Amino acid sequence: MKARKYLLVVLAATAATFTACSSPEESARAALVEVGEEWQAAVRETDPRNRVAAYSDVIEALESIVEDYPETPDGRAIASGREVVGGRSLQGLRAMRDELAARASCYSSPSVDCLTPLGSSYTRNGSAAEGSAEAVFTAARKTVCDKGFAAADRLLEPFKINKPVYSGELVQLALAAAACSKPVEVVAAIDAYRAAVPDVAVNQLISIVSTDALKPAWSSVMAELERRVASGGLSQNDVANVTLTMAVRYALLGDARKAIAKYRHFTDTLNYQADLTTKFELGAALIAAGAADEGIAVVASPHTRSPAVVTVTRAARGLADEFKITQGQAIPQLYNIKDIRDFFTPVAAEERQRVAASAAAIEAELEKLAPVVTIQDGAITQMDTAYGALALVQQKLGAADKASALIAKGAALRDRLLPAAGQKEVGLSQFNTYAALIALAHGKHAEAAELVTTMNIRHEYARLILKSFAAKGDLEQCLALANTIQPNTPQSYTTVIESFIELGRLDDAERAIAAFAGNADAKRGMYWLLAQQAAAEGDVKGAEKFVEKYSLVAQPRDRLRFLGTLLGSEKIAGSRRQAEPLIREIFTIGSQLDASGSNSYDAIAQNAAWHAFHNGYTDLGIELYTAAGRKDQKPMFEAFNEKLNKRDMPVLLMLAHDNLRGEPLGYVIDAAIRYLNREAV
Repeated sequence: MKARKYLLVVLAATAATFTACSSPEESARAALVEVGEEWQAAVRETDPRNRVAAYSDVIEALESIVEDYPETPDGRAIASGREVVGGRSLQGLRAMRDELAARASCYSSPSVDCLTPLGSSYTRNGSAAEGSAEAVFTAARKTVCDKGFAAADRLLEPFKINKPVYSGELVQLALAAAACSKPVEVVAAIDAYRAAVPDVAVNQLISIVSTDALKPAWSSVMAELERRVASGGLSQNDVANVTLTMAVRYALLGDARKAIAKYRHFTDTLNYQADLTTKFELGAALIAAGAADEGIAVVASPHTRSPAVVTVTRAARGLADEFKITQGQAIPQLYNIKDIRDFFTPVAAEERQRVAASAAAIEAELEKLAPVVTIQDGAITQMDTAYGALALVQQKLGAADKASALIAKGAALRDRLLPAAGQKEVGLSQFNTYAALIALAHGKHAEAAELVTTMNIRHEYARLILKSFAAKGDLEQCLALANTIQPNTPQSYTTVIESFIELGRLDDAERAIAAFAGNADAKRGMYWLLAQQAAAEGDVKGAEKFVEKYSLVAQPRDRLRFLGTLLGSEKIAGSRRQAEPLIREIFTIGSQLDASGSNSYDAIAQNAAWHAFHNGYTDLGIELYTAAGRKDQKPMFEAFNEKLNKRDMPVLLMLAHDNLRGEPLGYVIDAAIRYLNREAV
């Protein structure tokens, strides 16, 4: 109100002065100039409520000009709806003021409840309670891993009266606990689920015991299924379905006696027949559980050995899958495996006896089939890889000799079934994925490299072999291996270079790059790795040395890449003294590129604001985002990260409000909501 009164006093004084010595037109023009100056001050105001008051002052001042000078050009222009201040008409200013007024209280003291109706359409379509619930559920799933089920369950307390929501979230907690290897918490969550919904449908119980991740809770759920069958309230088809399900699950739990009893009840008493897929699953589980004869009997055919081959192969791969070796695929899965030692992490002590017994039982069945199977039985790419899967399991058990022997048996089977030279390639790529890993585990890098050359997909194997061999420190031999696997290709060389960089041997990495005879652009990319490593260590001068030595910065975009590389180092980015000049240089270069029109897709200068927000320099981010000529919502998302001080939220919300509209503004408000939810946990 003080600002408004002051503005009106100024306008009144101006009017009085010009009334005495100037024409109405001059007086109106002088008053409008004063309003323009007040408008500039208003848009600089970052407090939401004060901004609304300043807008009201400007609006009232314009209304006064219309009232005092209705016949002047400026008075008529304002009254007719022309744009007179800040590119807006009087009506436009009122709409702007009213829109902000409706949000000002929330922007000043933001909360999830008040921001939710202002968020994106996705957020608005759900209530604030639902938004908060999702945050609670997310927190609970994290808590079950960090603090156990009881702590996670306490977070769900408000939802316990809403049984469908609460029970559904209990299953999600069980799955979250399984993902972080907390079997005790899996059991606790499923027990709570059954207590919350004591009359849960049978098909829901079957769903639990059909989910591998929930295996720790199977026994208690199976006991409940037994009671449901005994109660007599199920249809015959339901009884048959439950009985067959339990037969398979008991076998997978290692209880062959119960599994066989259930299956016989299913076939002999209930007079049902299982589908072939279920037979394979049951037969494989029985073999692994030590009841091989019964397992083979489940799938036996008088006409072909193929079902037996499939079943034994499934048993081998199933055992390997317990340790995420093949993950349901025909070959080992190496994605995200950084070191061969990680892949061969030993089997837990309490599991060793069971796993060794299963491996021995499966191998015994392979040995029975090996002398008599034919290609027509599907032995190639099945039994040979089954030997390979068992070899990997034995390696994890610490039985290196057994692992080598199994690979040899698989190779012998292939030689018997594929005697002709032209047949040797059939299924060779798959089998050698196993053989190469065993060779690598035994330190036979050259042999592993030769085996990799036969593979259809070799990059992940090459990466592990070269990384492992690089640790020995012989650069020349390492490059020889790289050329054996993938001659003079960027992928292999890059692996070698990265390996020597990790070992802290940048000189050798530099020598390796110099020896690369391939594509020049690929070579430049390798030199960038040296600059990145120096930057990661916080060595700005070292990074600049590599950039200058190899002329890596040939154009403004290269310089932007280098600046981004430097800011990717926590040591550099964490020091505002070092980081701010780099961020400001990104803004300068980005502004030039934005203004040149050479970049029609991305706004580049605003990336400087992203870096500032990302590293917690909120004031710098606000300054640069405001100054950027082209901008969108992306930097504002980063503003609401864990480094934000909550007291800065009103200014950020106003910044977004001033520069964004519609869904983009809503998306930024969604980010603010996520920040508040994280803070509340």
